[in-house]
Amino acid sequence: ISLMGINVFSDEGYDAQASASTADIIKGLEYACEKGAQVINMCLGHSVGYTDLMGQPHDDKALEAAINDAVYNRDVVITCSAGNTGDTRPWYPSDFEAVVSVINTKQYTNAWSKDCKTKGSSYGSKKDISAPGREVYTTRLNGSYSACSGTSISAPAVAGVAALVRYVNPDLSASAVKRILYSTATDLYAPGYDIYTGYGNVNAYRAVAKAAGVKAE
Repeated sequence: ISLMGINVFSDEGYDAQASASTADIIKGLEYACEKGAQVINMCLGHSVGYTDLMGQPHDDKALEAAINDAVYNRDVVITCSAGNTGDTRPWYPSDFEAVVSVINTKQYTNAWSKDCKTKGSSYGSKKDISAPGREVYTTRLNGSYSACSGTSISAPAVAGVAALVRYVNPDLSASAVKRILYSTATDLYAPGYDIYTGYGNVNAYRAVAKAAGVKAE
């Protein structure tokens, strides 16, 4: 599996996940598609009324159209961070129907407790699945490692599993990959889908096994 990093944020700086302009996000999305990306992860977003770094409003219709083209016409799986607002307010692009919206979960002792979800993670009926995203070690710009938290940590985990699923079964469509991710997730909080954890924590072993046609033990 090859990994490609695309920076859609302005050279002028970064002050929030909403900093990137719609035009630059779409350019990054199109570039990834042109290079043959089969899974795209987007750790950025904004709520209604947010502006980019230059104070310009986001064009959600244009962004959704570009995402729909990538998913439905180019058969790309797109995962997105669900947002870190701690409530159900809309968060784009994660709340677009075509994407996989990822909630942030933490280490828990009771799988049926609402405490599985981190307090700061966004949630709601537009969110799809969860992944661990609290105090996860990751790389830093200076070459070191440190613990980070948030849905921007959770979403890449789901993207990685989606890539593994497509690796073991390249014939799977984007919609089939999504069904596998959801149907094999480790259920949390309430049986089946719920607004706090979606279909539950992504389960790499079960997802890859199902994609490969192997019975998971």
